[in-house]
Amino acid sequence: MECLQAAFWLLFTGTMVVSQSTRTDVYSEMPAEVQQCVAQLTNGTNDGAKVSEEAHIQCMQQFVWKADRKRWDGAVNMTDKETEFINDIIRSNGGYTAFAKLHVIVIASAHKGPNFLGWHRVYLAMLEESLRRINPMVSLPYWDSTLDKNMANPEMTIIFTPPFLGNGDGYVVTGPFRHWPTVTGPLARNIGANSVLYSKEFIARMMTRCRTAEITFPTAAEAFDIEHAHGGPHNWVSGQMSSLATAAEDPVFFMHHAFVDYLWENFRIHQMFECGVNPATDYPPAVGLHHPLRPMDGFPGHRSIDGYASYWTQFWYRYERSPFCSGAMPFCGSPYLWCDVKRGRCVSAARMAPFSDGMGSPLSSAGYAASPAAANARAIAARAAGTGPRFSAPPAEPRTQAGRLGVARVRRDAPNDQTHNGTYDRYDVAISSERNGHLFTHAEPFPLLPVPYIGTVQTRKQLSSSKGTTDNVAKQTESDWFYVPIRVMNKINIERTSGNLRCHRGKQIKVIAQGLNYLESFVDYPGITAKSPISTTVAILAVRVPQIGPSEAMITAVHSCGYSCKPSCLKIDGGPAEYQPCNGILVIKPGELDLFSRSYQGAVKKMDGLVSDKQNNVRMVFHCDEAIKSRNAWSSHSSN
Repeated sequence: MECLQAAFWLLFTGTMVVSQSTRTDVYSEMPAEVQQCVAQLTNGTNDGAKVSEEAHIQCMQQFVWKADRKRWDGAVNMTDKETEFINDIIRSNGGYTAFAKLHVIVIASAHKGPNFLGWHRVYLAMLEESLRRINPMVSLPYWDSTLDKNMANPEMTIIFTPPFLGNGDGYVVTGPFRHWPTVTGPLARNIGANSVLYSKEFIARMMTRCRTAEITFPTAAEAFDIEHAHGGPHNWVSGQMSSLATAAEDPVFFMHHAFVDYLWENFRIHQMFECGVNPATDYPPAVGLHHPLRPMDGFPGHRSIDGYASYWTQFWYRYERSPFCSGAMPFCGSPYLWCDVKRGRCVSAARMAPFSDGMGSPLSSAGYAASPAAANARAIAARAAGTGPRFSAPPAEPRTQAGRLGVARVRRDAPNDQTHNGTYDRYDVAISSERNGHLFTHAEPFPLLPVPYIGTVQTRKQLSSSKGTTDNVAKQTESDWFYVPIRVMNKINIERTSGNLRCHRGKQIKVIAQGLNYLESFVDYPGITAKSPISTTVAILAVRVPQIGPSEAMITAVHSCGYSCKPSCLKIDGGPAEYQPCNGILVIKPGELDLFSRSYQGAVKKMDGLVSDKQNNVRMVFHCDEAIKSRNAWSSHSSN
């Protein structure tokens, strides 16, 4: 824990590599930032197609984050340093605020759907990677909140004490995260405020299911929904943790989500060995922001389904089993846990502190805190959470502050044989005042969980954004592609061009299809007529066959002289072929596949026929003109 807290602090204050460019998205008009990026990379020159081509591809890949069209800037206020850090963790030294801000942009795309599990798995892996670059001995721990849920009074858990996570009543002024700054002010908590912690009962229910769709929103029943249940600890901790926009500001967020991921890994093992289901491919049908082939917000090169790959726990990290005990083995492997032999469960030890500190104090029947300390903690946590949306979570259990509204104050001066919910039949075991967590004795290791995978799985290199396809299940065949004609109108007369030696070395236009919700690219080189003032040619580009939603690709064209060509898109209506300026994004829906050829040769043969562009489904036309230099090729124009 000492290594971990030091690494967290260094990550929070660490330096990062500064990028010379910023990131934005596709709009109806290409933003000025894209033009500035290209100008920066080409240094104002148009001498050579390679310079122009590489500049445009680099800028568009960095600026267009695939299908989502979201922005880093605006309300999120992502800095250039933080953006570059997330985009390329390999070239950075870290930064906790970058990770905290990243969670803000995925409120919709990584919550309320099956991408919740995969996105947060990648998120945790990237954070741990940053921590390990500061201290290679660090592993991100998980907070098993069932150990606290099993207590008679979870608010007295030892985990929220100075040696561990710091105090949980108001501003965090003790522990490794004391005086931790956030976007809403100092870090604050009010543990036991609302909802309920993860329970063994919920986990047992979830493990009776076999398909991911049965445990994820929106197809899961609430009794099995892992995301809905995960909102309980968020709201139980309260403060920044209870708000979607600020939760990641509290480092407890990552330890809680590591436990969510641990539970999912147990479910994946259950799928593999007991249900005969391959967890790597069991991504529930989804559309929109949770589409399995949609690129992950914040992690270019990873699609939603890549978070489900067996690669992560086969090659990156493994989990120790959560502490367990029984009558035959009444030990939990830690001096801060005790074994409730009657129930066969490990339970957190209680902290040594009076109730007057505000933790564990009940509320009056009118809904007010019964002590000034509790009232103060409640008010501080409410301010820290801000006004944003809260996590969807189970209702408050009777032992929380919200659950005690209208309930008579519970006597604490004598033991009860049983609480009114019939679950707890004894008082908590407190650590002696001499130890109370300060000795920090090491826990005994527990066995590692097995890795669930079927056949060949992805390697880290294959999941890299620079490695092309992320699918390694079967070799791709021509049936994986369809071929789209792109017409190019050339108005560049090479004979008139001066000052550009490359114009005399090549007479081609390079047309590129870069996948937006898949990782492959395809290039065609249609020939052009050297002396003709105006010539027309056709490029044939391969686009990945849509699997569930549409296939999306960014199309660019570059003249061999170094000029970039401006795109226009076909109007989809009942009239003759008509084109209007567009941003070069091609979208093909599954129902449109019959309109295109399934082979390159077939597409060429079809274009040789005497039919119109509309009949051949020429969706895009590029106009190459000497007036369009490489550095301003994406000047503003209207949307399609």
